Amino acid sequence: GTLFVGTYTRKEAHVDGKSKGISSITLSAKGDHSNAKEKYLVEDIANPSYICLSPNRKYMYAVAEVGPEIDIEGGRVNAYHVERNGEEVKLKLVNSESTLGHSPCHVTTNTNGTMVAVANYAGSNVCVYPVREDGGLDSPSHIIRFDGTGPNKARQEKAHPHSCNFSTDGKYLYVPDLGADRIWSVPLEHHESKYIEAKSGLSALGGSGPRLMVIHPNGLAYVLNELSCTLAVYKLLPKGELTEVQEISALPATMTDEQKANYLAADLHLHPNNKWLYYSIRGFDKIAVFHIDEDGRATLTTHVPAGGECPRGILIMPGGQQIVVASQNSDKVIGFNVCQENGTLSKEWEAHAMTPVCLQFLSHE
Repeated sequence: GTLFVGTYTRKEAHVDGKSKGISSITLSAKGDHSNAKEKYLVEDIANPSYICLSPNRKYMYAVAEVGPEIDIEGGRVNAYHVERNGEEVKLKLVNSESTLGHSPCHVTTNTNGTMVAVANYAGSNVCVYPVREDGGLDSPSHIIRFDGTGPNKARQEKAHPHSCNFSTDGKYLYVPDLGADRIWSVPLEHHESKYIEAKSGLSALGGSGPRLMVIHPNGLAYVLNELSCTLAVYKLLPKGELTEVQEISALPATMTDEQKANYLAADLHLHPNNKWLYYSIRGFDKIAVFHIDEDGRATLTTHVPAGGECPRGILIMPGGQQIVVASQNSDKVIGFNVCQENGTLSKEWEAHAMTPVCLQFLSHE
């Protein structure tokens, strides 16, 4: 299969980007990837730090996470057609739209791939785009603004929507907001105008910095809080409301607050068996493994060294036998075998990739 790698290409305040664009690594079916070579598929995009594939795997959406020094209007979101020729994969640009806000850091689709949403971290807004027949993006149908602050003056001086998550029925958009310490819930239907002010949602614990969410088939949502390195569990109710079920630290209980202040949580993903959850922590440079109990509550079971510095994106391979972690500051991706008994990880292989942050996989079968 093909491992797609979203990267940083520029030196920014938080990262020394050294990549040339969106790259790929071909993973052999045999499982030996030590000779895998990074190949650039797209070189005319700045900071493609988040990429996602459409549900039918025919299209890729990638953000260009840039500030006003590159484009005064905002960042970009590009739509690509994934062209396959046997083992060879190419990305062909379909079109590109402004994100109407700076530093877009996350892109996702709804379950049937008819809408794409992008979160602008510095722009304090989210754009939702209808998807055209050819997989390209129409101009935005919703432009959602967020407002708020948090106690961490350096990071929470204004709203920082960090990701978008469509409800399974596509009627609501859940937006973890790092700056405002909120999980916003935005109804997507019955709006008079495309300009929407986010109003409803649930406050997170002050200073926690909500970043990413995964939705479990059990109707619960698991949220990674970047600043506090905690996992918060919410129940999703039919009309877009959320109620908190649990909040649990992803760090060892013995750790002091001074130590914790140096760490930033990055990514989380559920294993396909829906029993294990993997959670990357920068600075600590470990993957926290959580067990999801029958009632949906999470228990921290172990920490596994991430195999490199500043672990970012986590990818769970189809079938759940392996996970791959992007090590941003070590310029490599690391593959781990998943113990099918208890979900723990053992390092199996690594491959070179420049400043990797986000991973997607396309099976060749």
